[in-house]
Amino acid sequence: GQPLFFLLYDFLYSYIKNFDIVKKKALYLPVHFILIFLEMKKVFFTLFFTLFLCVFSNAQNIEVIETELQNVLNQKSNDLIDVNIYFKSQINAKQLSQKTKRVADKSIKREIVVSELKGLSEEIQSDVLSVLKAEELNGNVAEINCLWIANSINCKATRDVIYKLSSHPDIKALGYNKEIQVI
Repeated sequence: GQPLFFLLYDFLYSYIKNFDIVKKKALYLPVHFILIFLEMKKVFFTLFFTLFLCVFSNAQNIEVIETELQNVLNQKSNDLIDVNIYFKSQINAKQLSQKTKRVADKSIKREIVVSELKGLSEEIQSDVLSVLKAEELNGNVAEINCLWIANSINCKATRDVIYKLSSHPDIKALGYNKEIQVI
C-alpha cells in the first residue's frame, strides 16, 4: 500500500482537477498554486525519504557489536583491538549428519565433516576476508586467523575497520577476544 500522504494527495489532486469551479477564471490561479504546492510537497517528501535511506543504509550496525567490545572501542582510539567475527551462516548439523550416516569408516566421516566445514567457511568468509586483507595492507588489520570449525575469523583491527565490518550483512556478531589466564 501507499503511505497516507500519497493517498491524500491523489484524492485532493483528482478532486480539485475535476472540480467545475476550476474552469472559472477567478479560482483557476489559487487552485493551480495549491496543486503546485501539493506536487512540491510530494517531491520534497520523496527526496527526503531517499536521502534518509541513503544515509542510514551505510550506517554501522551497533547491535552487531557486543557490549564488551563496544566498551573497549570507547576506550581505545587507533590501537589494534583483538576481535572475533562471527558469521550468520552456520553448518546445518542435520544435513551433515545425513551425509555421514551411512559411512562406517571414521576417518572418511571426519574428512566429509572437515570438507563441509571448510567449504562453508571459504564461501561465507570470502567477502569479509578480502576486506580484512585490503585493510591489512594499510596497517589497519593484523594477525588474521580463519576458524573454519566455527565459521568465524579472529584478527586485530582498528576501531574504524570494526565499525565498517558491523554493517556487513553476513556478520552476526563482533566480539572482543580478551586474554583469559588459566591457573
